[in-house]
Amino acid sequence: MPVECLSINGMEDKEEIKRVILSQKMGTQFYIAAAWNNAVMIFSLGVEAGLSEAEIQTVIIGPKRRYVYCMKCFEVSEVKEEAEIAECDHCRASLEIGPFYSIVREGYIGYPFIPIGKEEVGS
Repeated sequence: MPVECLSINGMEDKEEIKRVILSQKMGTQFYIAAAWNNAVMIFSLGVEAGLSEAEIQTVIIGPKRRYVYCMKCFEVSEVKEEAEIAECDHCRASLEIGPFYSIVREGYIGYPFIPIGKEEVGS
């Protein structure tokens, strides 16, 4: 089974990454081991080139990032990886972070709630 390895330095290697992905045969398994920003870029390029998410495996080297999509203001905020609840950076709503990741919205779905002892402004 042939194996190809590509070492990159970030965004400046974007065209080379595209070339490698587009030259692969159908059924290729694509493995990414990179820091968060590079992994996201490479993953996105792979999906754009026609690879399915099932054909791409990713290992993040270093700190990971997690995002939540607020169902109140429809904005995305970065949250701690282990957080179950968070506050939206945009509208300050309290959010319960659901288990569902939205590829379209690029974050876990955040369901607004009113914490006990906190009244919603304007009600």
